Amino acid sequence: MNITLSIDKRIAESARETARKMGKSLNQAVRDYLEQLAGQERQALEWHAWQQRRLNGGVA
Repeated sequence: MNITLSIDKRIAESARETARKMGKSLNQAVRDYLEQLAGQERQALEWHAWQQRRLNGGVA
């Protein structure tokens, strides 16, 4: 999937330089961040489901 972002040119240049120092392209750095963000959301949902099961008398 392709996504188009609108950001300030200075931010893009700074982010590109930071990504380069990490040995990544800006595209890869953004992909990695989005994967991490999606994983955090999944973990939060799993935690909430676990809490709900405990509150409802279910087993962990």
